[in-house]
Amino acid sequence: MRILLLNPYGPLPPEGWRKYRNILLGEALAKKGHEVVWLASKFSHHFKKYRDGDFCDTEVNNFTIKYVKTTSYKKNIGLGRLWFELSYCVNAYKSIDDEFDLIIATDPSQFVGALGRILANKYNAKLILDLMDEWPELFEKATSYKLRYVAKVIVPFFKLLRKKNYKRADGVIALGKNYLNLAKSLARKNTPNELIYNGMDVEQFKIWSHDIDISSLINTEKEDESIWCVYAGSLGISGNNYDLPAIIEAAKYFNKLDIRYKFLIAGAGAGKKYILEEISKNSLANIFFLGSLEPKQLAAIYFKCDIGLAVYGPGSNVDMPDKLYDYTAAGLAIISSLTGEAKETIFSNNIGVYYEANNHKEFILQLKQLGSDASKLRVIKENSRKLGEVFDSNVQTKKIHSLINKLYDKK
Repeated sequence: MRILLLNPYGPLPPEGWRKYRNILLGEALAKKGHEVVWLASKFSHHFKKYRDGDFCDTEVNNFTIKYVKTTSYKKNIGLGRLWFELSYCVNAYKSIDDEFDLIIATDPSQFVGALGRILANKYNAKLILDLMDEWPELFEKATSYKLRYVAKVIVPFFKLLRKKNYKRADGVIALGKNYLNLAKSLARKNTPNELIYNGMDVEQFKIWSHDIDISSLINTEKEDESIWCVYAGSLGISGNNYDLPAIIEAAKYFNKLDIRYKFLIAGAGAGKKYILEEISKNSLANIFFLGSLEPKQLAAIYFKCDIGLAVYGPGSNVDMPDKLYDYTAAGLAIISSLTGEAKETIFSNNIGVYYEANNHKEFILQLKQLGSDASKLRVIKENSRKLGEVFDSNVQTKKIHSLINKLYDKK
């Protein structure tokens, strides 16, 4: 079967990030013998620059990633991004010179969903929509005051377009329960569906953890009673999507009162300057800033740590973050400010604790409680490790085969 993946977003294998959703799905489908083509954007959303060449190499036969020429943009929310998505769809359509049996299109963007619908009708192909975010609702919430009049026109249009796309979909998938419920409410009654978490390849993660000597990354040994806390991801500081000050305030507190706690921070973004300034200004010897790390290096760091930090601000729309899968793959206790499914998952599986975003006193208290009982912390970490096996990407991506079988009435 020839399968087309439509998605202008996401990092690619050479770019140093964990495997993106389309990579996981593309590899799983190709390993089943399907011929898979992902039309990715030549312009990188993550790095805001154009990629070299016309395609990207993959690790699996029958899986090809081709670049589609697009316009560029700087701001994640704005008209420039809409032009980017439109140019992707127009040029992707022009670049297709062969038929496909199945099309998997990401949603958002609704433009991409519409492209999938048009191509599915053209080739009489099956269409699966993959809901990855609540758009255009997010645009409505995050739009600045100056653009609110634009939102009043744009949002109803995108909702109508989304509804039309889902009425054509033969199947729907999503990366979280809340997103899947939205997808099912938009699709026709009894449309086949699957909940496919992004997950992490647990065995690969373990292998990576042994491949790297972390002494090259951090110049201190982990003592038996020490408690290492790690945050890895985007270092956002503007707006209210991240809560990096929580880590700084905790480090200031424990630097004076409990030297067992160490904080390891990996990532890149505007918050890097803030973190380094706070470390210097407050002489925080218990924070180790590691910068951007490759997945193998992150795995080695995670397996040395005890607690994974998911510090998001009150404005975050993240439902199930990728770091949750990384943390559970390494068997870390988790402290998170996210509500929704992430909070439900943490509580129902006893893998960590919750704190209210921007409530730094509560954040410190929760850290103290996690570190006050070594036996309890061990139980939580073991629960996390077991849940990581449920979220294993190899387990999750098998679900796409089940959905395809439903679409083609295969047993």
